[in-house]
Amino acid sequence: MTQDLVSSVPGVYTALLGLIQSAAAATVPPTLVFPFELGQYEPGSYVTVHEIAGPEYVWESIGFFTQRETFEIRGCVTVFSGSSVTDGSTVVTDVLAQTMSLFQTCVMTPVMSNRDMPILGTTGPSPFLMLPGPRMQYHGEVGLIGGNPGGWVGVYDWSFQFEALITPE
Repeated sequence: MTQDLVSSVPGVYTALLGLIQSAAAATVPPTLVFPFELGQYEPGSYVTVHEIAGPEYVWESIGFFTQRETFEIRGCVTVFSGSSVTDGSTVVTDVLAQTMSLFQTCVMTPVMSNRDMPILGTTGPSPFLMLPGPRMQYHGEVGLIGGNPGGWVGVYDWSFQFEALITPE
């Protein structure tokens, strides 16, 4: 008899990406969402869903060989301003506010609004627990314009932690 331990990761990642894409498409102007990190030629503001940390498995039940699956999905929200800190004293706080607002609109609100079972509306194995973090961090820095320092960029790194009970099928 062959048994397979089917992970909840693909379904959760796909559902999370879809929720974020839908919310981002509704912003004015629409915000771009990428399932990977960008390295160059970045738009003015965007969201990425770019990393899966884990999954890790721990025995939950010996009789049915149930595993507790834990993993994180990570991404970032980025807002770039062509203005620099020398252009005005509010550039730093304006970019911070815009970055946090974009995170709230495109990531936190759609995710937390879909935390009922099944979490994020997934099909197949579904987590029983979803928590924001533990990796949430904002940083602002001088951006790049044409490969040279210029403007100001705000980046908010975010993550959600998931736990599921997975029983071999």
